[in-house]
Amino acid sequence: MLQASCQAEQDEWLRAIERKLRTTIYPGSLKEGTLMKEGGSFKSWRQRFFVLYPQNLCYFKKAGDKLVQGEIPLAGAVVAEEPATASQSFMFSVMPLQSKRKYLMSSPDDSSRQDWISALRQAISTPQ
Repeated sequence: MLQASCQAEQDEWLRAIERKLRTTIYPGSLKEGTLMKEGGSFKSWRQRFFVLYPQNLCYFKKAGDKLVQGEIPLAGAVVAEEPATASQSFMFSVMPLQSKRKYLMSSPDDSSRQDWISALRQAISTPQ
């Protein structure tokens, strides 16, 4: 039996176990999951299925789709936590190096947001 010294350590262990056990839908992906994303032209929020690859973040209308709805290049991108709004609580952004657009996403909870931010930053910092 494992025993953590604090809740934070226990949470980290659980996240590590979940990462090891998870199965992926898209081969070669580093992380997959459903997030809310703010639209580019119309500032409405839509649920999208995100797939993190070493060089980009792709999103689909739903898990298992083959048609990519969008692709965010990660080389030199900046990832940041964003403050909560009236409609979205656990937001973060990705701002590609060669773009003026800031992509806003929202997770269902803070733990998920931190996992996405960590995975994105790791993908960005890993040499290709």
